[in-house]
Amino acid sequence: MPEAIVGDARRQLRQIGILLGLLTAIGPTAIDLYLPALTAIAHDLNAGPSAVQATLISFFYALVVGQVIAGPIADIYGRRRPLIAGLLLFLIASIACALAPDIETLIAARFFQGLGACVGVAISRAVVRDLRAGAAAAGLMATITLVSGVSPVFAPMLGSGLLLLVDWRGIFWVIAIATALLTILVLARLPETHPPSARAEAGFRPAIAIYARLLRDPRFVRLSCASAMAMSLSFAFLAGAPYVYAELYGFSPWGVASMLVLNGVCQIGVAQLNPSLIRRFGPWAVVRWAFAGMIGVAAVLLLLWWFGGVIPVQPLLVLVALIYMGIGLLLAPLTILILEPLGRVAGTGSALVGILQLGSGATVGALVSFTHDGTPGPMIAAMIGCILAGAIAARMAHAIKPAATAGN
Repeated sequence: MPEAIVGDARRQLRQIGILLGLLTAIGPTAIDLYLPALTAIAHDLNAGPSAVQATLISFFYALVVGQVIAGPIADIYGRRRPLIAGLLLFLIASIACALAPDIETLIAARFFQGLGACVGVAISRAVVRDLRAGAAAAGLMATITLVSGVSPVFAPMLGSGLLLLVDWRGIFWVIAIATALLTILVLARLPETHPPSARAEAGFRPAIAIYARLLRDPRFVRLSCASAMAMSLSFAFLAGAPYVYAELYGFSPWGVASMLVLNGVCQIGVAQLNPSLIRRFGPWAVVRWAFAGMIGVAAVLLLLWWFGGVIPVQPLLVLVALIYMGIGLLLAPLTILILEPLGRVAGTGSALVGILQLGSGATVGALVSFTHDGTPGPMIAAMIGCILAGAIAARMAHAIKPAATAGN
């Protein structure tokens, strides 16, 4: 009987991990799935490139800014109700995207779609913190990474395939249907993990005070910066790789996509090792080893670039894959170290981490795009800079004990 109970608990936890992975994947999927349809949208709505690009920018802006509100709401009212509200907003906005008569309506609908998506992104990490700690949390994070990582890796290919069957509006209908099904699953399978006794004080001023307290906590800030730099590595690579691999190495569009899929598989696969590694050695050891390995890769990249100019494509592919493996090792232990001491304000802390990750990633990606010169230089420089900055931030955080009042 006890074994059956344990088995049921593990099965329920695995189901929750899958749900949280799907909630985390909403944002990236809603971006990647419709990217192949941008040209069709421009033609159908008689819109210029900048206007179509604004549909992406408005979504991303809402995804970042909305977390400022989503985090405190989850700490005040619990995790479940804000998640359901965010899913319903995302569903309604997806239908509005499918029915948009002009580009202005589509831009506005994408903004509200981003607001709905940000709730899942912000709250999922807090739910992990509510349910588990240490290696057990890493196991839940591994499931989330597996589910959420598969979606954006294959979403552009799925979007291209859908365009063979439906028009661009059909893609948003598919998103709406999938969101409706996910909402039903959340209602049926995701319990409330943040009881009233553990919730934060309601109000605008308490929420601002929590943000201010977190930003004054040097351990939280440094660990969040390390996590943001790890995430920014992907943005730096994604901003430069399509140009570098296509222009310099002659990759076809399918070749570039296959290379991106390979990196995603490396990150997701290595992340599955986190539970056993953290259980045996602890999160700090995994963080140290991952950054040490990435610094070694960065040194090789720097030497090849400095002395060879154009790096041969095979070593570059291998080295970038190793960096993605390092990202897969880093994100779970860093998230655990950041959120475990936060207690009742874990939702706000999770939102702030997400804002820093997306904000720094977008900044790094923009810098790589603006400085593109037809060589791998800007991309490699940005990736090396992120690795070094992240390693320094993590090292500076290691000596600081968690603030005793962080979660109170």
